[in-house]
Amino acid sequence: MARNQPKDRSGYIRNLYKLLGEIKRSRGKKHEDRFIKAMEEGTNFPSWYRGVRKATRAQDRRQIDAICDTDVGEIYIQIKSSHSGRIKFEEKHGRSGIVCVVVNETISEDTIREKTLFFVKQKRSMKLFLNNK
Repeated sequence: MARNQPKDRSGYIRNLYKLLGEIKRSRGKKHEDRFIKAMEEGTNFPSWYRGVRKATRAQDRRQIDAICDTDVGEIYIQIKSSHSGRIKFEEKHGRSGIVCVVVNETISEDTIREKTLFFVKQKRSMKLFLNNK
């Protein structure tokens, strides 16, 4: 065994995974906060848009990070930091009714708003269609 290597490798690896989990949660919270800020600071929103808010802990456990309030009710939003994360989420939860939006450092706040409103508008249209059947 190398001199600088920890003797308890399982403890070392467990701590490493714990640290990676903390980094992942911190990054996720940062992107969620940025999403909320982008949606709160925009202008020229459609008339059906009422606002956005962070999800509760119970909603977060159901893969909901934010809620968009509209004239037809709430539309749930999941925030991912990469397109591959979005694809994986949609493969697993595609029929859940949750809109998935990518937010990271490379995406402008204007683009966050545009893409979010595009996807929320689609979900809203589906709700309108189903309500009028």
